Amino acid sequence: MAKIEKLRVNTLPSPTWNKLGMNGAVLTNIGFTSQMQVKADSIDLDKIAYVPENGETEALFEGADAYPILIENTPSEPIVLDLSAENGQECGVAFEIEANANATLIFRMQSEKDAEGLAGLMIHANLAEGVKLHIVQLNLMGENFRVISALNGECPENAQLQLTTVSLGGAETYLGAKANLTGKNSAFDSYTSYILENGQKLDMNYVADHVGKLTNSNIVSSGVMHGNSFKISRQTINFISGCSGSKGAESEDVLLLDEDVVNKSVPLILCTEEDVEGEHGASIGQLDETLLFYMQSRGLDRETVYKMLSQSRIETAIRRMNHPETAKLIYSRLGMDEEDFT
Repeated sequence: MAKIEKLRVNTLPSPTWNKLGMNGAVLTNIGFTSQMQVKADSIDLDKIAYVPENGETEALFEGADAYPILIENTPSEPIVLDLSAENGQECGVAFEIEANANATLIFRMQSEKDAEGLAGLMIHANLAEGVKLHIVQLNLMGENFRVISALNGECPENAQLQLTTVSLGGAETYLGAKANLTGKNSAFDSYTSYILENGQKLDMNYVADHVGKLTNSNIVSSGVMHGNSFKISRQTINFISGCSGSKGAESEDVLLLDEDVVNKSVPLILCTEEDVEGEHGASIGQLDETLLFYMQSRGLDRETVYKMLSQSRIETAIRRMNHPETAKLIYSRLGMDEEDFT
């Protein structure tokens, strides 16, 4: 596949002053030269060529491997898909999901911890009426990988799209998700957790388009930053004319453990409908010195305290996914011992 000289990703639906550098990210000379390895034990996968739709990152995945997944019966266990890449690979994969029954899909992106390369994941999820689909994304790519992930969800009447993301790997990670809430009583619930260190960069863009009446959205991110890391979070609730009775909320909780981190947040509520409720909030700051002193007085050194607080930010995501095998992978990446697994 040919390289793309200039690609815009994670663009704000309504741009702000461009000098702030928050309207989106620009990637240069980017493209996939190979395919991610995909393994799924519980379902059969048929490979097709990916045909771009109209999203901003679509062109990047043109010609990449794509896997259609049709869910017609509610599975008893989550469907786990392991996506792996070798050191030096520039690879991408796409999934087209037709959900006609409730299900949980877990996408686990992994490589060797010290590996480098480019990895991309594109997901289109079309839900039937009344269906609840939970998508879990786990980023455990190598510490020098560049990771791009994009999700587009279509939610008709009474459908619920739930998204849980844990991002621990990658030198640069770009996460994007958009939910189109077209049907009455449809809903989008997103929770993202992350730990950034050693100069890591995380760029996020989550959008909920409220089109149908009585729709609901909740967009949350929670993470820890230290070691010269960088993060920008864009959260947009878009109330479109006709979505009367709809509600949306967005919030983030960021713990800054070092002075040299850079945190940017763009909470955005767009509205062309009067009868709606929207709210946003943020808790961003450093560790309280009184709390740190108390924990140190109980025999914990500063490094241990930081590690405990970092791990606690991931626990909510682990409880949401409710999958012990995936939880074990996360705890292992965090350096926890076998007896600490829950």
